[in-house]
Amino acid sequence: MVINTENMKKVFLDLIRPFKLFGRIVLISCLVSLSLAFYSASGQTNISLEECRKRAVEQNFLVKSAQQQADAAKSLSKAAFANFLPNASINGTYTRLNRDIKLFSEDQFLPIVPYTALTQEGKINPAAFQDPSVAPTFLAFDPVTHQPLMDASGNPVFRQYAWMPSSAMAFDFRNIWMINAGIIQPIFTGGKVLETWKIARINHQIALSARNYQVSDVLYNTEYYYWTLVSVREKVALAQKYLSLLEQLSQDVNNYFTEGIITKTDVLKVEVKREDAELQLMKAQNGEKLASMALCRITGLPLNTDLIPSDSVLFSSLLPVADSLVQTAYLQRPELLALKNSVELAHHNTGLMRSRFMPNIGLTVNSVWLNPNPFDGLTHNFGQDVNIGVVFNVPVFHWGERYNTLKAAHLQEEAARNQYDEAASMVNLEIHQLWFSWKEAVKKASIAERNFQQASENLKLCTDKFHEGILKVTDLLEAQILYQQAWSEKIEAQTECKLSEIKLSKATGSLTAEYIRN
Repeated sequence: MVINTENMKKVFLDLIRPFKLFGRIVLISCLVSLSLAFYSASGQTNISLEECRKRAVEQNFLVKSAQQQADAAKSLSKAAFANFLPNASINGTYTRLNRDIKLFSEDQFLPIVPYTALTQEGKINPAAFQDPSVAPTFLAFDPVTHQPLMDASGNPVFRQYAWMPSSAMAFDFRNIWMINAGIIQPIFTGGKVLETWKIARINHQIALSARNYQVSDVLYNTEYYYWTLVSVREKVALAQKYLSLLEQLSQDVNNYFTEGIITKTDVLKVEVKREDAELQLMKAQNGEKLASMALCRITGLPLNTDLIPSDSVLFSSLLPVADSLVQTAYLQRPELLALKNSVELAHHNTGLMRSRFMPNIGLTVNSVWLNPNPFDGLTHNFGQDVNIGVVFNVPVFHWGERYNTLKAAHLQEEAARNQYDEAASMVNLEIHQLWFSWKEAVKKASIAERNFQQASENLKLCTDKFHEGILKVTDLLEAQILYQQAWSEKIEAQTECKLSEIKLSKATGSLTAEYIRN
């Protein structure tokens, strides 16, 4: 059964698309390195799996790019946290006017009122207009009717006026300066600052998941090529051993043919097998070189370097419980963590949209320098003042714009939850499939080991019987072929078991988690 995880991968790749901008650069760099590496000197190098993993991660451009994106997201998270703190700024303006400032457009006549017509607050007492002892002191009366005179607008005419010419209220303020140094401290924003900070932190987590996704791919490819090289080197040893057996047999049958014990046909049969073994050895050696070059490419070493792996294939026949592996994947797998973070991101985005319905309150403290100086008769010097204020804003109505954005945020949150649930179910199925494959590989390796032991014992018995003269050459050749096939199947079964283990480790996220902890 083959599980299609393309939908889950597509969702994850959409999430991390901003973190994969340098793919073309990586491709060009790989092609250049392939062309230049052939000019490097060849040499043998012992290398362990851990060294290969470290080199592969350090030199991979996609991992470097993803790490830089994660660092950038971390910086943005710190920037979002700064919104909790006061914002200090200095602002300045300069204005050049071409005309004088005039407070009055024409001459002003200000009535003169005695203090007896004023109240204790300094305002005109309306009763003074009707008081016969006070009104004549400041109002003009008709000498015939003895009533207060009224103008065309029906307003009383005063006895005396103070003349204020408009030219006296014209000011030559051509250069106007203002400098303001202030601090704004958010007090209540309805959750905008908090939600923005949480969104920035989750974006950092998504960037880390993108980095871990790239690391996981690099580690898996490194281990695949490393154990492939180990497997191919064992096949080279197998081919050499098989050729050595045939060369020894060729020498023996030639001696027997000289003594007349066997026929020329038996000698030719052995020679054909020996030449075929030489061809197999050549193919195995070429395969070893190609496997070494593939591992050199991913680790950044010159392609002609002859790598000698220092680790051997070791695997455990004790399989963990599949359900525990699924739980581990839910906690560690980068794709699932990114989708889980996307759900939280959508949730906080909903909170951010909801906060737009809330009022905004802030505290301001400002120090202002003005020229002309309004605190000293508008003289041409800087006057300074300090003021404290509260800024208050309440959104009221905007044709449903806030309501619709909140509704869209709710729908996006539900969509993110559905994507995570779908991916989680696919991961569950994928891990069970890989677990069954690993179980089959372990069983196959166990059977291959027994077959190899039996083939070894059979080859020993057949060799002894051949030298005793009770076994034909064809039977010994068949025993050698069975021995060679059993050994080859043992190598392939052990390698398959190791690769199945690595695939399951990658699927659960353990491959990346172990490397990051180290």
